[in-house]
Amino acid sequence: MGHPTTTYTIPAPNLGVNTTHTKTSLTDFNTCSGTSLGGPATVNVQLTAPPSVETFTAQAPVCDDGGATNPPDAILNLLPDQIENYAITYRLFRVSTAAFLPGSINFTGNSSAAGVVNLAPTYAQFGGSNDPAGYQVVITAIQNTVTLLRGSGSYQRTDLIINPRPQFPLGRLTQRLVVYLGLE
Repeated sequence: MGHPTTTYTIPAPNLGVNTTHTKTSLTDFNTCSGTSLGGPATVNVQLTAPPSVETFTAQAPVCDDGGATNPPDAILNLLPDQIENYAITYRLFRVSTAAFLPGSINFTGNSSAAGVVNLAPTYAQFGGSNDPAGYQVVITAIQNTVTLLRGSGSYQRTDLIINPRPQFPLGRLTQRLVVYLGLE
């Protein structure tokens, strides 16, 4: 005959330190008491902090080259300062219109040994347009994919800027060419 088992959770454990637990009694659903409870079990605690933002900055603004534009990256420096694998979700907020661009952007990958992750949205993800007022990168979720710990609290924002290229002054150039060539 089988013996059903159930997982027992220790109420209010003090797991901030290494500790030893010993079962002192065991009674089943039929009120029968266990006679062999085994020995003590040692729990070794290894604290793992959830990811947290140390700094969040942006690369320098760039000029709009249409589809060939390589937008600036958002540089996210996370603690701990070591190689970790993260799943990060973020959105782009267009400052001049005070509105989020559609959709979320997902990043999954490793940080550097210093805990740095480069978030590199594409030009298409910026809506294929420039805005000198900038786009704020707004992080909505950070999770360490190994420990499954999530960052908590509000996240900082950083501005990425794609500037329009100056227009070529055709009018004045044409006038000067006419004068220099003596075609007046």
